[in-house]
Amino acid sequence: MAVSLKVEERATRPRSIRNKLRHEGKVPAVVNGYKIESTPISIDEREFSKLLRENGANTVFAIEIGGKKVNTLLRDSQVDTFTRRLTHIELLSVNLSEETEAETEINLVGESVGVKAGGVLTQTLYTATVSATPEKLPEGIDVDISGLEIGQSISVGDLPKNDDYTIVTDAEEQIVAVQEAQELPEEDEAAEGAEPEVIGGKSMFETFDSKKSRYASVGVVSSLPGELIDSICFDLINNDGRVTMHFSQEGSSVEMGIDLPFGYSNDFPQEVYAYDDGSRQTILLPHEIRQR
Repeated sequence: MAVSLKVEERATRPRSIRNKLRHEGKVPAVVNGYKIESTPISIDEREFSKLLRENGANTVFAIEIGGKKVNTLLRDSQVDTFTRRLTHIELLSVNLSEETEAETEINLVGESVGVKAGGVLTQTLYTATVSATPEKLPEGIDVDISGLEIGQSISVGDLPKNDDYTIVTDAEEQIVAVQEAQELPEEDEAAEGAEPEVIGGKSMFETFDSKKSRYASVGVVSSLPGELIDSICFDLINNDGRVTMHFSQEGSSVEMGIDLPFGYSNDFPQEVYAYDDGSRQTILLPHEIRQR
């Protein structure tokens, strides 16, 4: 059954109109599709958010444009990254007697016997594409994982058929699996006292020039061969957790930036781990690195 949604036609010029709408608690929107030209509208943000919470994203919204009733589905919505408020809405006009495709969430139900036995559950598919008449589109697909044992998985093709809709997503797509927990390898005690790796007669950090960045120092390592630039990544380790080192290639050198959180203590990491094709080398952290 369609849910009534109040909308108002709006002008598109000047651009300041959009700011005025948002100040009034309305969201700029557009409706297009079946038997309707693209029409700019505005929607009350609170009302629309309330209807979404109560009915779901695949609800049919009945709106009125120019005295004509139009049945619509939510095609797309944009949200501000920082405020999390709606910034734009797109509605699709539909024919209630014709099938249409939409995305729907996949919900895992139950507790896997494999997880109870110590396995690790991994979900790789979170939405599926379904085809149905608008009023029969599901808000979600429940997947029972209670019988899933270690080493077993569930794919789209394993889901039971439903008379109301057809799943369009590839039947071979894996939804969830339970795997045996992997034990972490023990640290190689012999590697703890390893000397800094030397390439071409120089330590990777022998020529480290520091300069200020947003959070901490940035340096240039000029002794790292170009063929290794894309195969080596770095982690800075200290007692408080991980600190990320970024690097970018410029010719044969690597520019590195170290992101340290504000308020970071003076107890800087004392070692760097460099990974190359799975091996790990311990490299001394240069003393030139200092907090901004």
